[in-house]
Amino acid sequence: MPYPAYLDQIGRLGPDAVIVADPGIFMMARSINPGIPIHVSTQANITNVAGAGFWKDMGAARINTAREITLSEIPKSLKKSRIEVESFVHGAMCISYSDAPAEQLHGQNGTAKPGKVLSIPAGGSMRLSKN
Repeated sequence: MPYPAYLDQIGRLGPDAVIVADPGIFMMARSINPGIPIHVSTQANITNVAGAGFWKDMGAARINTAREITLSEIPKSLKKSRIEVESFVHGAMCISYSDAPAEQLHGQNGTAKPGKVLSIPAGGSMRLSKN
């Protein structure tokens, strides 16, 4: 289904908001469903006040910070953005590069295999080789 038709179908369902990461989809969603708030996904990799401000200026109602941002960085850098901020806070995190979990890329010549996610316990660590 083409994106405009899909966004129209979502709009007819009457969601509280939609979550997007891609600027093009964001603009389509805003145009097709102007009354539905748009939240920006953690996959947009927002790590600072400039990124938060960009999405606020685009019309976002809320941003989800990048997975890599620490709890102490949120009030320091994002408080000035004057946009609603949401962050994932849990005991494990998914480390990804271009939305492909790191484990999928490691040791597979950069080819991801679906269904595998590397989970790191809170306080844990992981080392990836450069290959």
